[in-house]
This record gives sequence, structure tokens and C-alpha cells, in this order.
Amino acid sequence: MNLKSFIEHLDTPHNELDAMLNSPSVGVVMSNLVVDEHLDTRELRRFIKRYANCAEGPFGTRRLDLYHQVQDLFQKLRGVLPGLKPYELKDSFITDDEAYLLLLTCSHERRAQETIAEEILKCSPNTVGTRRADIANGTRIAGMCVQAEFGYRGQFQSSVHPLALPLNLSEVYVLLKALKEYEVARDQADPHTAIARRLANMTYGELSDYARARLEPRFVEVGYRFTPVDPVFQEGLTEASTRVFFEKAGVRVKVTLTTGDELEGVIASTAPGERALDEHGAELLILRDEAGDVHRASWRDVATIERAE
Repeated sequence: MNLKSFIEHLDTPHNELDAMLNSPSVGVVMSNLVVDEHLDTRELRRFIKRYANCAEGPFGTRRLDLYHQVQDLFQKLRGVLPGLKPYELKDSFITDDEAYLLLLTCSHERRAQETIAEEILKCSPNTVGTRRADIANGTRIAGMCVQAEFGYRGQFQSSVHPLALPLNLSEVYVLLKALKEYEVARDQADPHTAIARRLANMTYGELSDYARARLEPRFVEVGYRFTPVDPVFQEGLTEASTRVFFEKAGVRVKVTLTTGDELEGVIASTAPGERALDEHGAELLILRDEAGDVHRASWRDVATIERAE
């Protein structure tokens, strides 16, 4: 029996294994591997890694599905090769950085350490605990510094969302230009301004000297300046991020203006055609109260914003 037939007869999900066997790079040769006591499992592992890490391989949650299905495949192959070593995390196509990213991603929902070990990373709880300690002490992932606590009693919960984008220089230019245009179009008191500036400066801080030399003249022409910021995760909420959190979460807030007036409602997200601007051309804070009425105020007139009781 060849590997293709062996996988077709599995009683566990194998859609990602099927996709691998249909890939132009390794599909044919893998499909025809003979599953018997002479199967070269080292070669099989190399083919799996080659496929998983090339452009044909899966991305996002499908990549984790492939990892799980390969583990199931190796478990079934032990019926033919009793001494076959399991497909373990440390020897898999999942890189060290990627394992940290998976840990962070699955921690967005509160999960127990044992659950992550059994259902996500498919490893020992001790391995998860070690990686958890690494992140608590601070670790580098693709050049980013991530240091975060995950709660108590073995529960993981974090808001870290590391992003890594393989951009060419033209795409970097568009990204930085868009962030800077967004920043300068808003009032300095607008919390979106501070966040856009931080995103642009973190992106700029990761550029090589070559990239900066190529892009800098174009930005100088229009008066855009960047101050490199180290890509470090901010655990606590700043004033700006707290205000944007209220908007993102749809929380009812109480806004106190510098005049002493108070407004209550939900911060509204508006479409481009619905934007309200002040006399300086900057976007206004817009609130919708429980009755559906709309209230507007300049961000520079906002003294405090807090969660309404």
C-alpha cells in the first residue's frame, strides 16, 4: 500500500494531508512512498517539513490542522512500524517562534495550561509551562519583544497580537504613508493619533538602513518624520488605548468636557462619508446615546472619558 492509499483509509481527519499529497512540489513522490517496514521515515519527515514551510503549504489555523493530522498519521504508522518515534512538537515543522505565537493566539480565550498542551500544541504541560515562563520574563519573536503575564492558576489569557508581514519596499512605503496620513489628518488630542504614530514608528524602527535611505527622501518631501520605536508589547493600557478600547468594545462611556458639560453614550465608528469634522478639519468625537441621538465634541475639548455606571 502506498502512502496515498494509507491516508485515504485513516479514520481521523486528513484534509490537510490530502492537500499535501496534491501539491506540485512533493505530492507525487510522497503519494508513492510504500508503507511497509522499509519506509524511510526520516525522508517522510523531510518531505512534510518541505511542504509545510513552502508557499504551497497552509497558513493560519490550517497549518495547525496539518500539524495535528501529521501527528495522527505517525500514530497510525506505528501499526506498521512499531518502533516509530512520534511526531513531536520539538522535531516538527513548527518553528520555535511559531510555537510561541500559537501559545499567544490561543491565550486570547481563557484556557488551562493542560488544555493547551493536549489540544493545541500536543506536547507535555511542562513544555507549555516553560514557554509561559519565557513569555512572562520576556522573549523575542521575529525581532519583537513580548513580555506578558497570563493570569493565575494555570489559566492563559493575553491580548498580545503579534503581527509579522513579509512586505516588499513598495508595500512598506504604502503602509507607512497610510499611517502617517491618518495621523496628520486627526487632532493631536484624538487617541487614534497616538496609536497610529506608535504603529508607524515601530514599523520604521524595524527597517534596514538601506530601506530608510530609499524611503526617507520621499517622506521628507511631504514633511513626514519618523522616530524609531522598539517593537515592545505594551501590557498596560495607555490613556489613548483605553479610549480606543471603549470605542472598540462598544462600551457606554461618560465624557466630561473642559467646559464641565457631560455626555453619555457609545463612541460611534463612522464610515468615511459620515465623518464629522471640526473647524480645523479634524474628526470629532461622536457619541450615540440610548435614545439614538448623536452628540459631537472636539477631542481637544475632552477632559476625561470613563466607563459609565
